[in-house]
Amino acid sequence: MKKNQIAAQGYTIRTLCQDLENAQKTFAGVKAIGYDAIQISGLWSLGVENIAEMCQKNELEVCATHISFAEIKNEFDKVVDMHKKLGCKYVGIGGMPVEVRNSLADCKAFVKEFNEAGLRLKEHDLTLIYHNHNFELQDLGGGTLMDILFEEGDPEAWQFEIDTHWIVRGYNDPAKWIRKVGGRMDCVHFKDLINPKEAPTFAEIGEGVLNWPEIIDACRSIGVKWYIVEQDTCKGNPLDSLRISYNNMLKMI
Repeated sequence: MKKNQIAAQGYTIRTLCQDLENAQKTFAGVKAIGYDAIQISGLWSLGVENIAEMCQKNELEVCATHISFAEIKNEFDKVVDMHKKLGCKYVGIGGMPVEVRNSLADCKAFVKEFNEAGLRLKEHDLTLIYHNHNFELQDLGGGTLMDILFEEGDPEAWQFEIDTHWIVRGYNDPAKWIRKVGGRMDCVHFKDLINPKEAPTFAEIGEGVLNWPEIIDACRSIGVKWYIVEQDTCKGNPLDSLRISYNNMLKMI
């Protein structure tokens, strides 16, 4: 992990970007903390052109995105175009559609479509990535959705984007999953956790219970390219949380 590989997840600052004026200030604030890259998620109402302009102005590389799988299926050309405008290689989805989450059979059908979508994006030099929550780790009888994603996902078509917080919320070890997916992951979500058993809550990196030395070692061992800091909810100003996480990560380098 190097300083220029640390990115901020846009979803963290979504509440500060409800209009263009505040978004411009917030993007500048992200850069002022020290981040050189950002993942675009929860910010699309600002418009692709405006987002591209703010990133360029603040010298923030767009390392990845999160959009819906429906957009990839139904508006493929638009998705390709928007990522080209952002100069972004990694096309991410935040999770599989709700309607396929409770059935192993439905999940298998989804993975087949996901494989096909990833191969289409690959033709445009784009890489599809899948971000997990904890529901993928629930045993549905005969396996978990994460098992299906790993076993039936085409390594040539798409990659994982392991979220450390949600792996722990799914009663699994993030470092083990990072090593398991191996070369099938260039982008990882760093997110901490407090009170895992009683009242699990989001926390700044290094302020919770996750074993960061072990997680970082696992990431280094598989060649992760982007370490993306996310905090779904923050007690105070999200920029303050991003600053705490960033400073703590610098100490871990």
